[in-house]
Amino acid sequence: MSPGLMSGEEARRAQIAISFLNHFVPEGWKFWLDCLEKPARGSFVARAKRNRGLSQVLDVSLLLADANDHFLDVVDEFTQGYLPNFALYAVVRGAFEADAWACWLVEPELQDKERLARRLRSALPACLK
Repeated sequence: MSPGLMSGEEARRAQIAISFLNHFVPEGWKFWLDCLEKPARGSFVARAKRNRGLSQVLDVSLLLADANDHFLDVVDEFTQGYLPNFALYAVVRGAFEADAWACWLVEPELQDKERLARRLRSALPACLK
């Protein structure tokens, strides 16, 4: 098989994943924007919008936008006709890493103090450069 080409079974499985991403990614982003606009009472978003000290936690939007961009690139890779051998790994890894950081920051059971501490810990490597 030539580089960039898939077998019939691989193409079928890829289509299932791409269809899911093509639907899920925009819906997930819409849900997050709705949460920011109209946060549920008592949610960390509502508390962060009221408390300036917690507002940095809302930087999770940047992580979600990053993951969103990476996932949409995966969709483009599959739908544009050429599938690179190795570059896709880096794109998928970037999406998963951004999503993992976002999930770590918005864990529902976290107390606000720990949520803010996690946000500051996640920013520390960039501050040390």
